[in-house]
Amino acid sequence: MRVLKLGRGFSKLKLRGGCSSAGRASDCGSECRGFDPHQSPHTAPIRTWQSQDSDYGLGLCPKDPAFKRHAGFKPSCIFAGFIVYYPFAMALRYIVSILIMGILSGSISHAHPLQSNLDRLSASYSGRLGVCVLGDSERAPVCVRGNETFPLQSVMKLIVGAAVLDAVDQGEIRLGNEIEVNPNHISPGPEDFANLVTHQGVYKATVEELLRRSIVDSDSTSVDVLIDYIGGVGTVQNFIARKSLSGIRVDRTERELQSDSVGLSWKPEYSDLRKFDAAVESLPVNRRNEAWRAHVVDPRDRATPLGMVDFLRALIEGRLLSDSSTEKLLSIMAQTATGKDRLRAGIPTGWEIAHKTGTGRTWEGETETTNDVGIITAPDGTKIALAVFLARSRSTAEDQAAVLARVASLVCKYYDSKSEHRR
Repeated sequence: MRVLKLGRGFSKLKLRGGCSSAGRASDCGSECRGFDPHQSPHTAPIRTWQSQDSDYGLGLCPKDPAFKRHAGFKPSCIFAGFIVYYPFAMALRYIVSILIMGILSGSISHAHPLQSNLDRLSASYSGRLGVCVLGDSERAPVCVRGNETFPLQSVMKLIVGAAVLDAVDQGEIRLGNEIEVNPNHISPGPEDFANLVTHQGVYKATVEELLRRSIVDSDSTSVDVLIDYIGGVGTVQNFIARKSLSGIRVDRTERELQSDSVGLSWKPEYSDLRKFDAAVESLPVNRRNEAWRAHVVDPRDRATPLGMVDFLRALIEGRLLSDSSTEKLLSIMAQTATGKDRLRAGIPTGWEIAHKTGTGRTWEGETETTNDVGIITAPDGTKIALAVFLARSRSTAEDQAAVLARVASLVCKYYDSKSEHRR
């Protein structure tokens, strides 16, 4: 008798032979085929599978003498202890084979409702959308392009801010330390603080004030002064490595990044932003095009959505900074003034967000990146780390912001429904 036997563990299965001595191999070919996990159920020959644990008979060839003893039945197969007419046996055996292989490969699973919604949103939009989200109650993040890299732009100021507070925790600097900022420190970017420094000639700012300005106002001059004060970009990189933060790169100051992106090398005279803007405008179009093509694929100063969510979760859980520094950074992030039409616009009343935005240049109708990363707090206290990057979009700035707001809305609806189920 030729019987297909499957054990409890497929890893322990061993091929024992082909057709039984009751008939030739050619007798088994077309009427009742066994399931071989390594072959199609349409073509697999009758095999006997032996488990080291125990055996379960799943099939019997109708040409076997043992089958013929079931007088009065037309050609059929014994399946899982039941005699089933042949056509139905074939269909049943095929379905079971698909189910078994699907379970083994992990391809049969319930789609995560948030994953489905984010996938649909990503597919409906022309830009490259990267998302990762992980809440307190989740064991694994939900991501779209979670391991692809995206330009950080001003999101890097959040990483630098954490490195500054780490230096405070290490006793190397104090938040109350004063730093003299003069016009030579000015970097391209928001101009409010630059104008203040230019007007006063020398402005004395504490580390805490510069930290707040760099995150709340996304001020480039402030973050570059802080980078220099803690020892340069290398100190930030050492912080990233020491805290085992993968998927995040900070390689340049803002003045270096912004000048590189347009095809210029930074010069001290560019601290006069009028001269910097004039130098940019004087560049030939072909040079700007070359600089743009190189910039949008430059691996430096980038992060993956998953890497940013890991950073945010480490911050929430106190694995990055001391309790006081964690509280300080989250408090500053909650005051962020930029990007009110992004993640914050998708947050329902009663929910809170502490976040940091980033925005790239637009050239020939294409925006390098529109970003927002942060920690959402639900009314029940659940904390949700969310990172959203939108790269190389040709939509308007308003439409790009609306996509980020939509992501935040979907995330909040998902966690709100989870909270209702718990209640």
